[in-house]
Amino acid sequence: MAQLTADIDLTTKDISSLASPDAVAGFLGRLGYPTGRREELAPAAFGLAPETADAIRRMELLAEDDERFLRVILVQLRSITAKARNELARNLGGRNADHLLILTKDFDVLEFVLVDKETHQRRGPGGGPGVRIVPRVVTVLRKASTHLDRRVLRRLTWTGKDGLDQFDKLRSVFEAAHYSDKYFQNRALFADHYLETRLRDDAGWADDPASAFIAVRDLLSDARAHWSGKPEQTVRHGLYEPLWKLLGFTAKAAKAPGEDHLTPDYELQASDGTLVTVAFCYRWDRWLDGPDLNDPDAPEENPGAAVVSALADGKARWIIVTNGKYWRLYSRDAHSRSTNFYEVDLEEALLASGETDPNEAFRYWWLFFRRQAFEPLPEADRPACWLDAIVRGSRDYAKRLGDRLKDRVFVEIFPHLAQGFLHDRKRRICHGQPPAEDELKDTFEATLTLPYRLLFLLYAESRDLLPVREAAYKAASLKQIKEEIAEHLGIAESDVPNKLKAFSDADTTLYDCLTRLFAVMDRGDAVLNVPCYNGGLFLTRPDAESAEREQRIARFLLEHKVPDRYLAVAIDRLARDVDEKTFSLAFIDYKSLEVRHLGSIYEGLLEFKLRIADEDLGVATEKKAEKYIPLAQVRPGRGKRGAATAIVRKGEVYLSNDKAER
Repeated sequence: MAQLTADIDLTTKDISSLASPDAVAGFLGRLGYPTGRREELAPAAFGLAPETADAIRRMELLAEDDERFLRVILVQLRSITAKARNELARNLGGRNADHLLILTKDFDVLEFVLVDKETHQRRGPGGGPGVRIVPRVVTVLRKASTHLDRRVLRRLTWTGKDGLDQFDKLRSVFEAAHYSDKYFQNRALFADHYLETRLRDDAGWADDPASAFIAVRDLLSDARAHWSGKPEQTVRHGLYEPLWKLLGFTAKAAKAPGEDHLTPDYELQASDGTLVTVAFCYRWDRWLDGPDLNDPDAPEENPGAAVVSALADGKARWIIVTNGKYWRLYSRDAHSRSTNFYEVDLEEALLASGETDPNEAFRYWWLFFRRQAFEPLPEADRPACWLDAIVRGSRDYAKRLGDRLKDRVFVEIFPHLAQGFLHDRKRRICHGQPPAEDELKDTFEATLTLPYRLLFLLYAESRDLLPVREAAYKAASLKQIKEEIAEHLGIAESDVPNKLKAFSDADTTLYDCLTRLFAVMDRGDAVLNVPCYNGGLFLTRPDAESAEREQRIARFLLEHKVPDRYLAVAIDRLARDVDEKTFSLAFIDYKSLEVRHLGSIYEGLLEFKLRIADEDLGVATEKKAEKYIPLAQVRPGRGKRGAATAIVRKGEVYLSNDKAER
């Protein structure tokens, strides 16, 4: 097998051609995989459960190295399910070889599944170290592959010296596959939206990193072959110390390789000798999320624990952790000091840049890790350093976003959903009598639960707490629903009212989709890889006789529906906001919101009641409180909201309380 020294370039045509086993095998061959021993496999020989074995239409070994360390197996299923995927992973994960699976039904969707293994501590008496099988999944739509899809598949190129080395590379590829952006991984340290859109307005973005880029590119040229397996001292001298200099630091070694693992490796100073940050450095591509027995210098060292200790001891406000390939930033002020971090794959950033033009990929590393990012800012009323300024900008964005979202829930979203329930009631009840007070109360409580369910799903899907990247769940997800609605409504807020007319005010297709999704959340679904969520929020099998509040609400939500036109606008207003820079509608970065933001919306609504306007109303502000008054009495300047969102027409619903009306 001829070993490739660099990842190959891929096009949309390369991916769209993967329409048969031969095409996939040819693709692997082009990536450098040894495909000379293709062999059809019998599912029954793997001891799979009869249901899983029967679901497999074809199973074929496509590639295997000479030592049989790494095998690539294509599995054609009647339907790709989490149950089948997990059973295949558990079965193959218990064997001596490592496995990369390619699952498909009809080659329209391809799931690349790395069967990984993680060590963990068993619970209970006598518990010791154990091994957990972890299927890592990347889903690719053959006819609609994205830039990120091609980036991941490109990195699957066989550049390892053997199957073991290649599997280590694949692990890093799959771990990085779910980057929240093209160029960084942000685990709740900053706001993604701020990094993606506001960072370009920062003065530092205009700085020219061209000379640093060329020097860093030369240092990391053929990095895997050059630095992999080298002792930490060699990597320190040949890679890290030149990089510190390029980043503007004066680096002082604080310990020798293999010494006290809680002491940072380097103290990084400004030119005058002032300490600005510290860094923990490891062998090339060493595991950064726990001990690594493959690291002879520090096999027991846990980088996360070392960072937490250093932050607690006041070593620095910000700390760098790197294995040469991955560069991380940890903050003393993070919500979770061990799990909240910002990470850039420097090797990937260099590949994503041009030959001489570093463009934005390199800047997401250079701006965040250079000396100027850590140095104190001169003005006393400003954040402590540039990184703190990015945190403040992210938090200010999240606060503004949370405030606007809360405002929209009160003024637009909640009334739209309540009006939808009442419209459905009016359509089904021919006599057309206005709802009684008890009916309004039930409608209010049901409408209170529905947006909270939607907020929960938007938040959980944004943080990958639900398997939204897996094809089966994604097809049923709220993410899919909100994207289809957004595509139909467009990005201009002024166009939305007119385009909403295409949604029926009688059909309830969207509500039916949500009802099925709520049932999945309530009871779990092995096919969609969703566990059962307890707590009663998604209750969909209520007791028909119970008078308990959550039982009554669940019955109401099953017996009543919101027509598509009302539900579409409510979902869209929950999912999108007007971007402060472009003034077009953009999806809300729910990862940047905290749970307390969502909780405050729910708690605020509890103070209100649902009313039906008996005349046209408008908003006025009196004694810093807003209230609805007859529209004819509203004078310019009496309300802080625009008239388009503040007017309630006769017969429409609105929220009010005894103290003030919103």
